Amino acid sequence: LGLSAAEFARLRMRGERDARCALEARRGHEVTLAEMYGRMNALLPTQGRPSVSQAALVEAQRIEQEIELEHLRPVPSVEPIYHWAVNAGKRVVLVSDFYSSAEFINKALARNGYEGHERLFVSCDVDHTKHHGDLYAHVCEEMGVTPRQIAHIGDNPWSDGSRALQSGITHLRIANPAGRLVGRWRIDWRSPSPQPTSAVFAGVADDLFGS
Repeated sequence: LGLSAAEFARLRMRGERDARCALEARRGHEVTLAEMYGRMNALLPTQGRPSVSQAALVEAQRIEQEIELEHLRPVPSVEPIYHWAVNAGKRVVLVSDFYSSAEFINKALARNGYEGHERLFVSCDVDHTKHHGDLYAHVCEEMGVTPRQIAHIGDNPWSDGSRALQSGITHLRIANPAGRLVGRWRIDWRSPSPQPTSAVFAGVADDLFGS
């Protein structure tokens, strides 16, 4: 895109912000990576750069996802629970709020030894989210189960905790090393400079606090 690393980081954050602001106009709940890069392309002229071709945008998204795949690591507290459930013959369904598709997340899971789950639901594929609470009802309908039959494990107090409980689902909270890193470094997510990517941030957090 003809940008320095710092310029790209700022543009990437603005592109995601603008894409999320546009959700209200289309009455949606989740953005896609393609939508975010489309917004970034529209912003390029404000950086003194011409907009780029669709092929260039697709390539930039591919590079971002490859970097994400290289840095994603399992949360240590989840790994034994996951493998116990699969080996015990439990119905294991994964539910994620994310802007990349289930195809990408399944690739990341396989690289890290997470296989054997029955199904994966990703917010950007269905435009329902855990954050809004409607993804839980969607999962129940698709899987043919009631909320009382589900034990949901996650680290986010709101989307994994409160929203699950509001949906009638039992919630088991696990620790995420990233949370401890935020507290230790007192990171202000409202004005980071530049904001670390989720993958890199999680990798550093895991190195420091994952054991």
